[in-house]
Amino acid sequence: MAQHSAAGSSFDPNAISGEIQSLHSDEGTTIDTTEYNDFLEFLQRLAHSGVDVSHEPNLETAMTDLDSAVNSVATPSGAVFSDQQVTSCVQKLVSEGHCTNLFAFLSQMHQDSVDFSHDTELQTTMNNISVEVSSHHPTIFPGIGPVLET
Repeated sequence: MAQHSAAGSSFDPNAISGEIQSLHSDEGTTIDTTEYNDFLEFLQRLAHSGVDVSHEPNLETAMTDLDSAVNSVATPSGAVFSDQQVTSCVQKLVSEGHCTNLFAFLSQMHQDSVDFSHDTELQTTMNNISVEVSSHHPTIFPGIGPVLET
């Protein structure tokens, strides 16, 4: 069962689509084309996963924004991604300070224990993203990591 988090206000749920659109400018500079495509494919799979985020209005708004944004971007593989490529992409984007709203959104989903058990690949990648985000910005995203404190 998902837990409500105080982190709900740590990101702007309406800024997700703008950050996804700006990812294109990172392709070929901060991240390579494979990382870019795999990250977008991961986001498409996440947007279409049907996970329950009804416990938090900001997550619901962000999921709607994410769905709209990823549906407007063409990817070659159709939600097939490499965890390693996505994690590498996230590491580079986080280290450059890019997509902070998007990563705060993904981190809150992890912190709130949103259930991805129906898709173990998606769950594994969400866990790895959380590790990357928390290791680069522990003060921005405190308490977010692979193991939640009880």
